[in-house]
Amino acid sequence: MKANTIVLTLCASAFLAAPAFAQMTTDMGMVKTLAQNDKLTVTENWLKPGQSAEMASRLGAAIYYIQGGTFELDYKDGTKKTATRASGTVRIATDAQPYAPKNVGKTTIHVIVFQPK
Repeated sequence: MKANTIVLTLCASAFLAAPAFAQMTTDMGMVKTLAQNDKLTVTENWLKPGQSAEMASRLGAAIYYIQGGTFELDYKDGTKKTATRASGTVRIATDAQPYAPKNVGKTTIHVIVFQPK
């Protein structure tokens, strides 16, 4: 089974199992909690061009890029890196250092994040 199919299946399962959804829109984009338990949080996230997400460690998170794009990753120590992610790809975060991604592209980035607690 392809990784994209697995992630979409997990997302659908989490979506159907969740009794309620929390949604938050800020100047840092929109985050919608799809499901959570004591070990995992599943969120759907949108970043418009110019928007940033919160500074956090994403170690172990599986991130499915529904609509990819170009990010500037701003690390807590002041380091900056640029990364481009293609639509339809999945990435498992291996960097423990906290960072805040900023959408430096021209399209809205849309992802599903499976974040261990």
